Amino acid sequence: MSHTPGPWEVEVLGHSVRVVANRKGDEFGDDIAGIGSCQDATNMANAHLMAAAPEMLEALKAYSRLDDFHANCEDCDGEVAPEICAACFPFAD
Repeated sequence: MSHTPGPWEVEVLGHSVRVVANRKGDEFGDDIAGIGSCQDATNMANAHLMAAAPEMLEALKAYSRLDDFHANCEDCDGEVAPEICAACFPFAD
């Protein structure tokens, strides 16, 4: 699977909102998606959700490795519920 690497940002131009990547300072970034009017709260929420996609993908990849972390955890040896052990369940913090 390939995608435009993050970070992605929400950009408001006039009355429009879009999601961009590879933005450097004041320069325009690569257009990921044009969302529509920034006056619409749903459009703004969708833009922020889409902009978070790269970070959510990384979190899901880490979560999918949870069983490996837990089974080989030096702190709990896989003996306790993983949600209790901050070492093998890094999302607990």
